[in-house]
Amino acid sequence: GFGVDLTVIKMKNWSRSMTWDETGLFWVMPSPNMGTFETAVVDPGQCLFERTNLSEGRGTTKPFLMVGAPWVDAEKAAEDLNSRGIEGAVFRPVHFIPDMSGSNPRKKPWKKMCAGVEVMLTDYKKYRSVEAAIHIFDAFDKTNPGKLEWSPPKAIKGLDRSGETVDKVLEACEKEVAGFKHTRKKYLLYR
Repeated sequence: GFGVDLTVIKMKNWSRSMTWDETGLFWVMPSPNMGTFETAVVDPGQCLFERTNLSEGRGTTKPFLMVGAPWVDAEKAAEDLNSRGIEGAVFRPVHFIPDMSGSNPRKKPWKKMCAGVEVMLTDYKKYRSVEAAIHIFDAFDKTNPGKLEWSPPKAIKGLDRSGETVDKVLEACEKEVAGFKHTRKKYLLYR
């Protein structure tokens, strides 16, 4: 090991099925871009946009709740996403200007007018953020073919290949998740 004397103390009055709002605790921002519980709900999927030429809304009042780029057709993308019946959210067209200081290694559209969608949670317990993000990638690519660019290596198998369906990509993801869940089981403190 690392030569560390570590003791893990199990929490009381908490179970794995609980969500943050059920704890009765005040929200404390774990990151400057995670100001709300809603942001934490969408974040696992929205982080996938970080490897692309899309803005994930950093530098706005709603980071990770908005995603877009100057080339996105916001109205078509929102209409497409809402027609898919994604549980736990509706999508509305938005326009925003992301403004982040510092370097821009992935050629993000900072300080440029972006069009895109805002994720508006209707039932966060039903919302599956990674699945929704894959649908957003697909909707943006279908309504604006050839504009989506990835920073290498590709983030999600299949999304970079034309002809792959969302269902095939999600099926591959689910197989990997099932394997991970099996492996992690013996390490869980809370079941």
